[in-house]
Amino acid sequence: MVVGKERHIQLGDYSEGSRGLDPATFAERYGEAFFLHHGPLGELKLAVDQRRTISLEAPVSARRTFNPQADYLVFPIHKTVAENPDRNVFWIGRVRSNEIVIPDESVSAVHAYLVRSAGGEFHLQDMSSQNGTRVNGLPVAPQGRGDPTKLESGDRVHFGRAEFTFLKMHEFRNLIASLLV
Repeated sequence: MVVGKERHIQLGDYSEGSRGLDPATFAERYGEAFFLHHGPLGELKLAVDQRRTISLEAPVSARRTFNPQADYLVFPIHKTVAENPDRNVFWIGRVRSNEIVIPDESVSAVHAYLVRSAGGEFHLQDMSSQNGTRVNGLPVAPQGRGDPTKLESGDRVHFGRAEFTFLKMHEFRNLIASLLV
């Protein structure tokens, strides 16, 4: 599903590309890495006022029958030269000017950024967001107050209270193959 610049897609939408494309073409078309949110978009607490970040403590959870094609939202880490010639920096936040838009009220307008190194590593830095960024439960240092955190496939990443799993392209394709057979 793509809404304006809010690029989040259901896992099932990648099934055909995963089976039909070689890894290089898949990465070029869809991205080299992905944030996966387990649960439909309705589980994110949508912000009513895009200018304001809400501080929240308790997550809302409503479970129903698991459907992997619809229950994983995929936030691809991908942009084209036409969007921005600096393809190695990915801004993350609630507003549409970010490359990765997370429509959750606990996410700041500009919450964090991700940098892809020349060697293909990804490093995450918080932007002094109100509700913080965590990787595997540990806080990510805000810009200017510590080093970025290196991400590995399988890391659990929280932007505010919105939880994601970070996967590089190969592990993402393996997930598709294992869930959508």
